[in-house]
Amino acid sequence: IVERELWERVQESFANPTRSRKRTGKASIFSGMVFCDTCNRRISFVPERAEKIYVGSCMEYRKIGRQGCTPHRIYEQDLHDAVLKDIREWAKLALKDEKAVLDKVMEHENKNKTDAGTVIEKKFSLEKRLGEVEKVIAKLYEDYALGKAGADEIDLLLPKYRKEQGELKAQLALFEEENSERRETAQNAEKWVALIRQYNDLQELTAGIIRELITKIYVGDVRKVDGEKVQSIEIHYRFIGSLSDGAGK
Repeated sequence: IVERELWERVQESFANPTRSRKRTGKASIFSGMVFCDTCNRRISFVPERAEKIYVGSCMEYRKIGRQGCTPHRIYEQDLHDAVLKDIREWAKLALKDEKAVLDKVMEHENKNKTDAGTVIEKKFSLEKRLGEVEKVIAKLYEDYALGKAGADEIDLLLPKYRKEQGELKAQLALFEEENSERRETAQNAEKWVALIRQYNDLQELTAGIIRELITKIYVGDVRKVDGEKVQSIEIHYRFIGSLSDGAGK
C-alpha cells in the first residue's frame, strides 16, 4: 500500500512539474500554492487544449472521484486574473490610504478577540485586585508572626487567598499573551503594507511574485447563485493571512 503523502508526490510529479516541464518547458505558476477548500488537498494544474491552457482540479477528486471530493475545477487564467485584481486593489489602497489598510488588517485579525479598550480596563481591574489579595496575604503572615492570628485562622484564610492569587496571575498572563499577539499583528500588518504597495501597477503574475506575496490560496467548487456560476477564491497573504471570506469569480 502506497502511503498517502508518497502517492500525492508521485501524482504531482505526473500532473504538474516534471511532466509539464517535459512537455511545455514550464509548470503552472500556481504549482504547489492552491488547495481545495473542502478536503484541503492540493489542486494540481495540468495542460489541456494542445498543452496551452492549464486547468486545476482537486487531487482527491482526481484520485477517487466524487466519493472523495468534488472537482473544484478552475482555469489557471481565471485564477490569475482574480489574484492579480485582488493584489492591485490592495496595493492601490495601501498607497492611497495606508492607515485604512492597516485598520482593516487589524480589524480582521482581531475580530474574534476582546476589544482593546475592554482588555485594558479588565487588566487594570485584575491588577488592582491582585494587589489587594497580596496585601491580605502579607498581613496574614505578619499577624501570625506577631501573634495576632492563630494557626487555625491562617489555615482557614491563607489557602483561599493563595488560590485567588493564582487565578488572577493566570488571567493576567492570558491578557499579556493577547497584547503580545496584537503587537505582533500590528508589526506584520506594517510589513505587508510595505510589501503590497509596490505592486499597484502589476500587469502580470509570475511564480516568484505569487510566492513573495502569498502563502496559499483556497479554491471553492463552482456553484450557482441566482442562476449565475460563482467560485470562491480565498487568498492567504504573507504576514497577515486571509483578509476576506473568499472572493467570488
